This record gives sequence, structure tokens and C-alpha cells, in this order.
Amino acid sequence: MDLLGYLLLLAQKEAEARSGKVSEEDEPTELTDATLDAE
Repeated sequence: MDLLGYLLLLAQKEAEARSGKVSEEDEPTELTDATLDAE
């Protein structure tokens, strides 16, 4: 995974933590696709 993909993943995890949602299954598709494309 490159830096961009890693930063996207970190941003997503932080957003989930702030909203109190830590479920892996609730990932927004756009962000997941962007992370996969970045790899």
C-alpha cells in the first residue's frame, strides 16, 4: 500500500472512531474503492 492509500485508511479509521463507529463492515464504498485504487 502506498502513502496515499495509508492516509485514506487512517482518515477513515479516525472518522469512525470520532463517530463512535468502529465496525469494519460499514465502510463507505467510495473510500474503499479509492483505497484499493491507491494501492
